[in-house]
Amino acid sequence: MSRLGSWWRRLSTRGKAVVIVVVVLLLAAAGASGSTNKTALNASPVPAVSPPPSTQAAAPPVATSAPAATPAAPPAATVNPHLLTVANVTQSLNDNKSLMPLATFENLKVTIEPDDEVVDVEAHPTSVLDSHAFLLQEGSNALVASKAIFGWYPSVKGIRVTLDADFTDQYGHSSTAPGAWIIVTAATAHKFDYAGMAQLDATTVFCDADSYYVHPAVWKGVGTSDRGCMTAPSK
Repeated sequence: MSRLGSWWRRLSTRGKAVVIVVVVLLLAAAGASGSTNKTALNASPVPAVSPPPSTQAAAPPVATSAPAATPAAPPAATVNPHLLTVANVTQSLNDNKSLMPLATFENLKVTIEPDDEVVDVEAHPTSVLDSHAFLLQEGSNALVASKAIFGWYPSVKGIRVTLDADFTDQYGHSSTAPGAWIIVTAATAHKFDYAGMAQLDATTVFCDADSYYVHPAVWKGVGTSDRGCMTAPSK
């Protein structure tokens, strides 16, 4: 230490100044190095710490219920074709129409009496050639209706087949009324040979029926030769 003091005393003022500057620089450098090391130390990454495993039991999977099976639709009820209904009678008439080509069921109206023993079949053609053609259509309708209804619907005891017509009186008033009708009972229809009768003049049905009616205006328009076996406008 005495040597250092002796050396310091021998230095000139300028030399002392240089020593002091060097010492300051060394101290500054040492401080900067320490600060860098400290910063580096503080910047060291902290290892990630994994969270402790959960001790809670995993929730069981939610059961998804299968959709309920749709019950099979019950089989459609079989319609009895022998059931006496308006729909069935209408179908029967159309099914047998080919028996008589002149048969017409325009504006058809089928009515079943409450006791199911009588069926009314009423039609109204939109156009007719003449009175004779009108009677042929009525006879054809009656024969077709007889074949379509009797035997197929056991409860029926009689049918009434009507063909309406449009009339104009002497005063110019127009009206719709029965131009002709035919009544046939089950007992009478039992005698019919439909295939054979289909070959005859349709007016024959009027004579074979239990009763019939022809409107006076229609009857007047039919010539004697076209009336066939009919001798009067009603029976």
